[in-house]
Amino acid sequence: MKVYRLCRKEEIFSILKNKNFESVGQECIQDETVNNHKYIEGKKYLHFFPKFDDLLYLNTTEGHYICTYDIPDNILDKTKGIGKYVDFVKFMNLVDVEEYAIETSSLDIKNLLCVFKIEKFIDYEDLWFDRSLKGFIRPVYIQNKKSKSDDLEK
Repeated sequence: MKVYRLCRKEEIFSILKNKNFESVGQECIQDETVNNHKYIEGKKYLHFFPKFDDLLYLNTTEGHYICTYDIPDNILDKTKGIGKYVDFVKFMNLVDVEEYAIETSSLDIKNLLCVFKIEKFIDYEDLWFDRSLKGFIRPVYIQNKKSKSDDLEK
């Protein structure tokens, strides 16, 4: 199933350079006020959304990267949870959002389908007006196509 992640340049550079997820992710601690995931001490995790629009709960400012992954359902089924985020319209309420917390050791470079660099801040109205986000994002990696590291730098 396709899932989505917002990340910084350092993360995507490391994944594409090393062709693995060994140097990315973070150890997480149980905190029911943030989410209901069950983390294992000493393991690193990355979080993903099942809906593209849910990226708007994060900082969709220029210079960040939107990544699309295809992760097997058997992994997603075991890692599904609920995160708590401030709503992205009025910024007044906490809302429950479906998400996945996946151990980096469970991920493979083959799961990464594409990466887009955010060129211009994306607001919820931008996405709802034009789902293509033309003028807001630029492709820098597409699986099975050659990408140059300077595509990420631009």
